[in-house]
Amino acid sequence: MNGNALEWNSWQNYPKKTIYGKQYSSIGNRLYSQHAVDRMQPSWLGFPAGTVGAGRNISPNIVEHTIQNEIKTSSMVNGVKRTVYWSGDVGVVTERNSKIVVTILRRSEK
Repeated sequence: MNGNALEWNSWQNYPKKTIYGKQYSSIGNRLYSQHAVDRMQPSWLGFPAGTVGAGRNISPNIVEHTIQNEIKTSSMVNGVKRTVYWSGDVGVVTERNSKIVVTILRRSEK
């Protein structure tokens, strides 16, 4: 890794941490759900196991940029506060004060 670049890979290649009975990948200073990592995966790595379609080509660096620099909204989902950050067509859904990345969204072209 060079400079501040975060490793961009697939679920099985990241170190794991278990919190509240759920397993997360540790990338930089955040934890990522398997769903988020599958959505981020580089498309050239193919389809993540158990998913339909290739990854969305969104690197952890883009996730960090989106969280640090863009517009956010918050809502409650099943009693848990979720914050969604947007930058252009990329959305990052987080929980626990943005320490856990739950999923990655992509707005489609209109």
